[in-house]
Amino acid sequence: MHAPAVLIPLTALLAVIMVANRKLSYRFGPLILVIAGLAAVSAFAASQTGEALQDQLGYEVVEHAGFGERVWWFSGATFLTLLGLWLIDRSSRRSRRFDGNLLAIGAVVFAVLATFWAIRAGHTGAELVWSSRLPT
Repeated sequence: MHAPAVLIPLTALLAVIMVANRKLSYRFGPLILVIAGLAAVSAFAASQTGEALQDQLGYEVVEHAGFGERVWWFSGATFLTLLGLWLIDRSSRRSRRFDGNLLAIGAVVFAVLATFWAIRAGHTGAELVWSSRLPT
């Protein structure tokens, strides 16, 4: 499944924009949340299809599947922290308080981690396919 490979880095970029500019967070937050939600859902769907493949093929895809699990968790955490940040930015015209800043930092950290693990999962998946370790 290729959707997470596109949506997760896009979400990370949008998370940085959302964190850096409260006006953009307030205005484009719903769109960013839709993209972040689609990223998390696509990562979950990919992990579920990966588990089905792991059941069929066994040990060959264990490392790839483990990376995929991490992608799902971090992309879900990214969505939740971005949602919290948007709700705070939407409710307050003043600068972010401690909780908003904490969510902002968390959103970026989770987005970067989701992107890192998506790259690792994609790389190991490509290695499996192109090294002919999987039956075709």
